[in-house]
Amino acid sequence: MSNRKKGRCQSCVMQFFGVVFFLLSLLGPSADAAGADSYRVLCIVSYDLSWPASRSLLEGFEDVTGSACTMRYVFMNTKVQDVPTAERLAYEQLQLRMPREAAYDGLYVCDDDALDFVMKYRAELFPGVPIVFAGINNVAKAEQVAKDPLITGETESLPLLATVELARHIYPQAHRLVGIVDDTSAGRGFAEQFGTQTAALSDMEMSLLD
Repeated sequence: MSNRKKGRCQSCVMQFFGVVFFLLSLLGPSADAAGADSYRVLCIVSYDLSWPASRSLLEGFEDVTGSACTMRYVFMNTKVQDVPTAERLAYEQLQLRMPREAAYDGLYVCDDDALDFVMKYRAELFPGVPIVFAGINNVAKAEQVAKDPLITGETESLPLLATVELARHIYPQAHRLVGIVDDTSAGRGFAEQFGTQTAALSDMEMSLLD
């Protein structure tokens, strides 16, 4: 991973994880006050470590928090299995693990599928636990869940307008813009960004392929 990409991730983590530590202080005695070495954070990842974006998010988080957090991981691996199966397996794994592990002080949630899973089972599995999300493509969804004072995070917003303007500078006669997405949760998020960001380009014909 490049130092530039890692640095951006670290910057994001520093911005919003400070909020989580503040929230944890409001919830009760810290892990250190209870005699533990660090805060216990469960990280739920949509994909696995073979996916570069997941590795970037985790490495940036771990570099910033260091020994302040003890991490536990769930990898949903939705790149190779369908979302309902991934959710069922993650749920079953957590049902087995959670009674045997100390209570989590916070959740770190990477990408859209993991956020959807956490919000679906939050009341049952993670009541009152602060949540930090990262890498969310569906900006509207992220803004909606972040209205909860125990939830905060960063979205993955694409520089679509800047990219289009650069393309038009190179190819000024262009009059049609086509976006290509898939039917994954990330793809739907990119589709939403495509529609929102390109709405101002009234002189171009827009279409979306999936």
